[in-house]
Amino acid sequence: MALPVVSLGAGSGSGSWGWRRRTLLAAAVLAAAALLAAAQDADPGYPTYHEVPAGLAFTCQDKKPGYYADPDTRCQVWHWCLPSGSKFSFLCPNGTVFNQAVRVCDWAHNVDCAQAPQQYSVNDDLYRDKDGNYI
Repeated sequence: MALPVVSLGAGSGSGSWGWRRRTLLAAAVLAAAALLAAAQDADPGYPTYHEVPAGLAFTCQDKKPGYYADPDTRCQVWHWCLPSGSKFSFLCPNGTVFNQAVRVCDWAHNVDCAQAPQQYSVNDDLYRDKDGNYI
């Protein structure tokens, strides 16, 4: 984003009013530049991993087979727990996190990641036969 070119030369006014105008204009330009720089460094409100982090604490032990958001990654990572107990980990694209309620990556503003563990029971209907037995 380009900042506008500002001329503070002698043509900007005369006397004390010209000096004040130039000073106020310079202060406004500096303030706008500072706000722009701060906005670029701000936390976007969602995680921005580029790969699944190593050493995550999540385990499939004592969990039913299914799909699980990982709150330690602010739900950008989700895990697939198989009936055998094996785990595979995946990353939602930047700007999205795993929505445990519907088991898909969703826009971060649609998801309350802190509630994900309370929603793990949505996996109860997976990996069952027509009689409700785990397969």
